[in-house]
Amino acid sequence: MSADSITLWKQRIEGRKASGLKVDEWCNQNQISRHAYYYWYRKIKDTESEQKSIPVFAEVLANNQIQEVPSRESGISITWKDISITVNDRESIELAADLLRCLRSQC
Repeated sequence: MSADSITLWKQRIEGRKASGLKVDEWCNQNQISRHAYYYWYRKIKDTESEQKSIPVFAEVLANNQIQEVPSRESGISITWKDISITVNDRESIELAADLLRCLRSQC
């Protein structure tokens, strides 16, 4: 995936949005397959989401005294009541956040 291709498709996608046309209509007018449009749309969205930084530390405030304490560079430790969770990789941070939401709603 070259930078030129990404730039071209970003321009095309923005142009489609600005036109107000539905994807199928725009693709027909520009002789681009619907499959190609959505392929590049997903690629660009994935690239943009990879470039956004994921916070390693976030303060959680709740009545149940949930504490989130930063640990070493690459992870966090979460202590809630008598439960302690350590997350060492960025992919698991969202899972830990879901677990906290679940615990918070159940208790």
